[in-house]
Amino acid sequence: MTHSANQETNIVTVRMAEDPGALARLASTVLRRGYFIESLSAGREQGNNLLRITMKIQGDRSRPFHLIAQQLLKVIDTVEVCIQEERDGTLRELVLARVAWENTTKDELLELVERYGGRIVAVESSEMVVEVSGTAARIDGFLTDLPAQALKETARTGTVSMFRGVPGSEVWIKQ
Repeated sequence: MTHSANQETNIVTVRMAEDPGALARLASTVLRRGYFIESLSAGREQGNNLLRITMKIQGDRSRPFHLIAQQLLKVIDTVEVCIQEERDGTLRELVLARVAWENTTKDELLELVERYGGRIVAVESSEMVVEVSGTAARIDGFLTDLPAQALKETARTGTVSMFRGVPGSEVWIKQ
């Protein structure tokens, strides 16, 4: 989906009880209302039985995002919904990339990994797996700067975020 002038992107974080099918119910609620899930990341919170699900959602400006929050609170296992604009949070992604140095020198690849603050997580005879984390733009830049013939495979997470507690945060808690 392309981002047009009448579209806006927001980060929606949902905390919900762990339950088989919970994520499917959540995604279905968003999609049925005509929103596009650009990115989704889910994981257990430390110390409780809650999942923290972060979605980067794109929708039409004419439909306020608080309406989707109200719908998400109706999903059985939802405990809390938080919506913020991208600029109000600390957002990160991670990519693992398998790169080969057949047509590129190993030193060139190592320099590129270092420039993007990445690290090498596995090395084999003619290839390595590197990890780079940061903003979506940083990840995109790294993948763009890699020589095309060197890139063999990628695995990329969705956006994860921590909100900064700035004015404009919208949090809904199920009563």
